[in-house]
Amino acid sequence: MNTKKCNICAREKDLGEFYNRKGTKDGRAYRCKSCNYKYNKGWFKKVDRHSVYSRNYRNRLKEKAFMVISDSLICQKHEEWKCCNPDSDLYIRCLTLDHINDDGNEHRNEIDLRGVKIYNWVLKHPQEAKEKLQILCMNAQIIKQLLNGSPRKNWISNIPKETKKKMVFSKIAGRWLEI
Repeated sequence: MNTKKCNICAREKDLGEFYNRKGTKDGRAYRCKSCNYKYNKGWFKKVDRHSVYSRNYRNRLKEKAFMVISDSLICQKHEEWKCCNPDSDLYIRCLTLDHINDDGNEHRNEIDLRGVKIYNWVLKHPQEAKEKLQILCMNAQIIKQLLNGSPRKNWISNIPKETKKKMVFSKIAGRWLEI
């Protein structure tokens, strides 16, 4: 038996037109290679369209939440630390919500929210969000941890003390920053 019928196009084809598959009786896939290609192409288009929609939704939600906390989409430590470049195309993606009093873990456990859901919480509780949260870029997050001596991350505790006190490299600004 050197041929097999494809379950999708119903054509009798040579076994070389089917991928190997251990779980089947004859050791070949149910779809021929050309039908499998068409199936995968459609599936990836569908997944890509969904991921683009999700990313756009998340970015719109993030911007709305940031506008509740501050009137502008700029890192709130930018003037003090010169830590970021607000003119960069990637700037909005580098902005994060930061707990002012370093009580983020307790607060997240209290409200039981993670990820994108925190932006919905900000929109529902604007006054509390203004009191507890600030907008920081990733560089400002790192500088804050270095200045506070936060042992949150292993990589921060592995940096020599002399380096911590002097400078940090900003990928967004593209230069070393004194702290």
